[in-house]
Amino acid sequence: MTDRPGRAVFSAASAAFITRADDGRVLLVHHRKSGRWVLAGGKAEWNEPPRVTCQREATEELGGAPLRVGRLLVLNWMTKAAELFPGAAQADYAYPCIMTTFHVTLDDPNAEITVPSDELYGWRWWDLAEATAPDGPMESFNARNLQTAWSVCYSDSSAAYLES
Repeated sequence: MTDRPGRAVFSAASAAFITRADDGRVLLVHHRKSGRWVLAGGKAEWNEPPRVTCQREATEELGGAPLRVGRLLVLNWMTKAAELFPGAAQADYAYPCIMTTFHVTLDDPNAEITVPSDELYGWRWWDLAEATAPDGPMESFNARNLQTAWSVCYSDSSAAYLES
């Protein structure tokens, strides 16, 4: 018997895996709430499909830069215990989350990117090894998601499934 009988309650989020064609660097945004660097993206609205969430969130976080959402790279089941920022697992609003990561292309690689200052500190192109290093700018769950998205994107693999 569980202490939460009935149907599962969880949230959904989508992330945008965007790389530069010339050097393969990945675009990350510096999140104010966590203080960490993450893929652009965020939580789904009520009844919003993951691809639409990715399009909406990436467009919002990159200041309206024109982009296209491509194929699904990663489906990541993140438990409530995933410590995405200090205290996250103990937060009242913490639920397990299904995060989808899509390959996203900027229509104009030279488009001006402006981030919402109330949500993000800024953005930057990162080398994969630097971004996902154990002492790097990302926390471990998001770093693992990024590494997996990279592997799937640059291979003939189908989407990957992860669990935190």
